[in-house]
Amino acid sequence: MNYMRVDGLTFDSQNNLWMLNRGENQIRCMQPDGTFLNFPYTEVLGLGVLQDILIDQNNPDTKLVLCPKYKATNWDVDSYLFVFNDNGTLENQRDDQTRGFTEMYDQDNTRISFSSAILRCMVQDHDGTIWIGTKNGPLIIDDTRNIFDDDFHCSRIKIPRNDGTGLADLLLVTESINDIEVDGANRKWIATASSGVYLVSEDGQTTIYHFTSENSPLLSNNVQSIGINDKTGEVFFGTDNGIISYQSDAVDGGESFSNVHAYPNPVRPEYTGMITITGLTANTSVRITDVNGNLVYETISNGGVAIWDGCRLSGDRVATGVYFAHCVSEDRNDKAIAKILIIN
Repeated sequence: MNYMRVDGLTFDSQNNLWMLNRGENQIRCMQPDGTFLNFPYTEVLGLGVLQDILIDQNNPDTKLVLCPKYKATNWDVDSYLFVFNDNGTLENQRDDQTRGFTEMYDQDNTRISFSSAILRCMVQDHDGTIWIGTKNGPLIIDDTRNIFDDDFHCSRIKIPRNDGTGLADLLLVTESINDIEVDGANRKWIATASSGVYLVSEDGQTTIYHFTSENSPLLSNNVQSIGINDKTGEVFFGTDNGIISYQSDAVDGGESFSNVHAYPNPVRPEYTGMITITGLTANTSVRITDVNGNLVYETISNGGVAIWDGCRLSGDRVATGVYFAHCVSEDRNDKAIAKILIIN
C-alpha cells in the first residue's frame, strides 16, 4: 500500500492527538512527545473506513467513533457506532469499557436499525448533547454516562402538531442529513442531501430558517458540508455545485466582555440591514434606550452578538439621534454601554 487514509483528527484536553486509519490499529493516539498508542479493539477490527471520532466534553474518557458504511462478515448493517471509555489510563486497556451499536432504541422504545438510518455525522453542542445525523433525521444522545448500560436509550426530537390531536412528528425524519454544525447561540445548522439547509433552535423545536435553491441564493439543495467562522458568524455551505456563505447573527461568546461596540456606526439613511452589537458573552441582556433613558428595544444575545433592526418594540423606525445599548452579562459580572448614532 502506497498510502494510509487518516480521518477524525482531534485533540483531547491533554493535547493527545486522536486519529482513525485502516489496518489492524484503526484507532490511534499520538501523545505530546510524539509516541503512538494503538487501541486494537476487537469490535472495530476488519471494519471499513472509520470516519470520525468525538471526545465527549462532559466525560472526556469516553469517545464515540463513527463508521458510516462498511461490510462485515455475517453483519447485515451499513453503519456502526463504536463507543469506548479508556478510564483515563491510555496505556492500560484492560480496564477500558467498549460497546458497538448496530441499532438503538429511542425514548418510545422504537428500534432504529443502522441498516436504514445510516449514520453520516455527529457533533456535540454547547450543553453537551450529542447530535448524530442519519439518513432519517437526527438522533440525540443526552448523556454518555449510561451508554454502556443495557437499558441505554437515545432520543428523537418530537415536534407537536398543535392541531388538537395530541400527535407529534419527528424532526426531519424524512431527510437525509449530511452534516450538522453548532453556532454561537447553540443553534443547529443541518445540511441535507436534497432539501437544502435548516437552522433549528437550540432544542430543535423551532425551525428558524430553511434555505433552498428555490428561496435563496443556495447553489444546490444537495448540501454536503457546513463550516462556521466562530469569530464572525459567517456560515459556509459546501454543495455539489460549489461553496456559498451566509452572514449569520450568532458568534461564540467569550468568557467576558471584550471591546463591546456596535456596527455599522453611524447608521446612515441608505442602510437598511441589521445593527450588530458585538464583544458580548452568551445570553447577554441588551436594552436599547434613547438619550432620555426611555426603553426602545430589548433582546438577548445570540452567543457573543445581539442584533437590532433600528426599530422600536412597536415596529416603528426610530428617529434620528443617539441611542445606547446597555449590555449586562447573564451572571451580571460584566456590564458595558455601546453608543449608536442613527441618521435618517
